[in-house]
Amino acid sequence: MASSLLSLLLYFTCLPLVSAWIFSWHEPDGKLLTVQNDVGQDCKLMNNPEGNVFDWTPQEGYWCLFLYGNTHCEEPSEGYTCKTYPWPDHVSSADLLSFKVKNNTSAFESSTSSISASPSATNADPSSTSASPSSTDTTSSPTPTIATTPTADATSAASSSSATSASTSTDDKPTISGGAIAGIVVGVLAAVAIAGLIFFLIRRRRQNAAQSSVVAGRSASLAMAELPSPP
Repeated sequence: MASSLLSLLLYFTCLPLVSAWIFSWHEPDGKLLTVQNDVGQDCKLMNNPEGNVFDWTPQEGYWCLFLYGNTHCEEPSEGYTCKTYPWPDHVSSADLLSFKVKNNTSAFESSTSSISASPSATNADPSSTSASPSSTDTTSSPTPTIATTPTADATSAASSSSATSASTSTDDKPTISGGAIAGIVVGVLAAVAIAGLIFFLIRRRRQNAAQSSVVAGRSASLAMAELPSPP
């Protein structure tokens, strides 16, 4: 049971890594080169002459591709795209010598509406009901009291009854079985693993937001034209 739980947690941990991208181009000799990753790509050399085709597939991930006509990814670029759909067999209108890929998650977060659930508090005003105690005075006439002396048999029976009651009370005490202890241990381990997974996802989200701020903060004065939509 514990191994199955850990396998499930590892599966959910790897889910954010599925959003990858693939970029391929044709060298002057017609050789096809491909680069793929699930993180951003710093400036990388390429040689896709004008007229050759390149392919860009973000695989449903929010990625921005920047293409340059120099070997240092210096602005201005020859073009860029942040669209989520693929660009198959795109004919280059210029010599492309370098490229880079940036995460652009924050650019899409603004289009999704966040629903904030406001907590509703229900205040129940308990009504206090005062019950006036009623006392009943009962006057009983004195009755004659007969004093009896317990016999030995009665004393023995009372002692036996007390011993039996004490033994039954001792046997009724609840005990924790080994299976219950194992379940508690597995539950604690699962809670710790889930907390670690949540921390990992929050940290990765912050890193993606930091990378996307680099893309969002680009100067508008740079002559960057977005690539036309694929046919």
